[in-house]
Amino acid sequence: MAPTLTPKQHDVMVLTERITSVLSVVGILFIILTYTFSSNFSKPINRLVFYASWGNLGLCVVALISMDGPDAGEDSALCQFQGFLAQLFLGVDAYWAFCMAVNIYLVFFRGYNTKQLRGLDRKYFVACYGISLIPAITYLFISTEERGKIYGGAVLWCWVSGNWSFLRIAVLYVFMWVAVLIAMVIYVMAGRHVWRKRDALEGFLNPFNEDPFTTVMMTTEVTITSEQRKPAVPNSEVVEVDKSHINDRYDAYSVNIEIGQPQRPEPPRRPSRPAVFRIPSVTRAVALSEENVDAFLYARVAFLFFIALLITWVPSSANRAYALAHPENINWGLNFTSAFVFSIQGLLNCLVYMATSQSACCKLWAKMLRRPYNPPARKERFTTYEMGSQSTRSGRQRPDSDETTERLNAIVSQLTPSKSGLSAITQKNPDDVVITLAIRTPLTKAGRGGFKDTQLDYLVYSLLKKVIERSNIDPQMVEDICLGNVNNGNSAYIVRAAALAAGFPNTSAASSVNRFCSSGLKATQDIANQISLGNIECGVAIGAEMMSAAGGDQNPKPFHEEILKCQDAADCMQPMGQTSENVGRDFNISRESQDRYAAESFQRAERAQKAGWFDDEIVPITTMVKDPKSGEQKQVTLTKDEGPRWGTTFESLSKVRPAFSEYGDRSTGGNSSQVTDGAAAVLLMKRSTAQRTNQPILAKYVGATVTGCAPRIMGIGPSLAIPKLLGKYNLTLADIDIIELNEAFASMAVYCINTLGIDTSKLNVRGGAVALGHPLGATGVRQICTGLSECKRQKKKILLTSMCVGTGQGMAG
Repeated sequence: MAPTLTPKQHDVMVLTERITSVLSVVGILFIILTYTFSSNFSKPINRLVFYASWGNLGLCVVALISMDGPDAGEDSALCQFQGFLAQLFLGVDAYWAFCMAVNIYLVFFRGYNTKQLRGLDRKYFVACYGISLIPAITYLFISTEERGKIYGGAVLWCWVSGNWSFLRIAVLYVFMWVAVLIAMVIYVMAGRHVWRKRDALEGFLNPFNEDPFTTVMMTTEVTITSEQRKPAVPNSEVVEVDKSHINDRYDAYSVNIEIGQPQRPEPPRRPSRPAVFRIPSVTRAVALSEENVDAFLYARVAFLFFIALLITWVPSSANRAYALAHPENINWGLNFTSAFVFSIQGLLNCLVYMATSQSACCKLWAKMLRRPYNPPARKERFTTYEMGSQSTRSGRQRPDSDETTERLNAIVSQLTPSKSGLSAITQKNPDDVVITLAIRTPLTKAGRGGFKDTQLDYLVYSLLKKVIERSNIDPQMVEDICLGNVNNGNSAYIVRAAALAAGFPNTSAASSVNRFCSSGLKATQDIANQISLGNIECGVAIGAEMMSAAGGDQNPKPFHEEILKCQDAADCMQPMGQTSENVGRDFNISRESQDRYAAESFQRAERAQKAGWFDDEIVPITTMVKDPKSGEQKQVTLTKDEGPRWGTTFESLSKVRPAFSEYGDRSTGGNSSQVTDGAAAVLLMKRSTAQRTNQPILAKYVGATVTGCAPRIMGIGPSLAIPKLLGKYNLTLADIDIIELNEAFASMAVYCINTLGIDTSKLNVRGGAVALGHPLGATGVRQICTGLSECKRQKKKILLTSMCVGTGQGMAG
């Protein structure tokens, strides 16, 4: 007679399984929802836990059915369904743990990167669930008169019945434990690798080791060629000691370094005035590159998942071994423990998931409470700094392992030969300047659109509020805000007041810049340069223009007569329409080619608007609009660009009369940029800051440059700025995935395409200023927002943005 549970044991088992299963379901739903809908959780280290959670969810269904399956009878649909789910999902966690271990092996010993690992995800998914699915389905159709069906009562639930128990061992337990043991071997190998990294790091941190090159393999030689005292002025050829944490009475100390061929130097002597920094005790298991840092983080998650698996499977396997040795008895303790740990497995995985996403969880909690997320302050400790024969004690935050890793990465990147081209700009370093948010307002028609009655201060204020809201950033982190604006002389007052009203503290500085059509890109460059130089860690670049108030293209007042003696200086007064006609006439850009280009811009904007491609870059703005006839004001919420004219064709544009007939007949209202109101903003910070605060990294800011050209043909500026920028980074146009060009006039766009040989399939994919509009100060940032959104949609990497600039300039970034 088969052993059975007592009625009391039966009831306790059912209650325990269902309570723990409910807890697991809550944990699993947290994993699935946060990973799916929050970019803060959608990280490589959480990806496989997310995939494994679906198996945990299926196992929770089994546990919720509990003893109802066997009680319904072995031939019942409920029992067969429960047995099928148990066979399908019981081994899945073990297989996922094996896959995680394989990833650890590939990262540590085969140099795989995140992109390569992501390419394996689907294969893992098919393998893990496919391997379990085959026997699970097969068992449904096997039955003999002597043994009956395979699925039946199995003490805990319906699973492989006692008459077929050998199948449990042969098909599940053997494969599962083989996978677990292989994973264990990989973790041991990885542990040895980590230990070796620890030794290497210890040698690296000891500059006066008798033979520092025995523990750290260096590919370059660093030779001190000169020493000097000097103020802390940025210099590309001088490596300076960061003295932000040193008593101010010490001057900056700098050395010039030369990088030569590797060789084994003589043991270094102590300098006459040594600068010794006693580094606090930190986690030694860190790598000297970001890829290895990711590997260690991934290994931590995978190992915790593996421990959770052992907690689940060791009691179950012990129970199975006892049942084989004593088939006539039921060990209540082992059965109860097995039921408990199997049901709680989803919750254990959720705890692993949360433990490795602590800051993301805190940020989510803060968002639910509708308050800014403030990263926890680290405990302070005293650190001794010795400068020559003097020493001082100062209170300082203790760096954690991530900060130490960032510093080591920065040191190594300075000592290794520089890369060029794509490999250089796509390299990730903690000190990179990154964009974590890129948003804009709808672009509306000047003088008659949704913003015609809105003032610049309110538009800037509204967008800055959206920056705080969308990023959920603590406003205290933002150290500077720069506004690009052309036509409002009070823009410096406006951005400061608007920032304070929007919720930024009075410690957040503000300024404005004006480089005509590139003002937004100039603002972005200014903030990025400050971050790059270490002057600030986080800032906002915003571009905004109310063309309704400015009245469009206005000539400056005449210059002094001495200035006007210079023809180029006098040409700076030419209206923009005249410069467009100059480009068309001087370079033979026909009216037809301009109209055909403009028609394509309108059609692309129409396609993008209909498909909702702009939705992730546009934030709704609520404002007041006055009826021009009745004078009545009403509140409206603007969500769409007003510029795109659906159904525009080359034929319809060819009928539009010239807009600047006194200068020529090629530029029209249909092939020139629209006069528009709007604003755009980007949030920039160091990569390390973004990672520490769980801000999503949209892009890395690489650089920008500016150049000049003859003012009378200012539209050709991008054809000069783009090659200059590409040359600085050893790139070609073939390396660029998406290009945003301002389209001030179709004449300049066609000229730049023809001169540079731009592939039009990646130029202004969503249309340009001809179709969307050209709010002068905002365009530089608007193109960043649109370009990054398009890169995300197409899964592309490299964005280039450029624009012509009034008075004869060009800018590219």
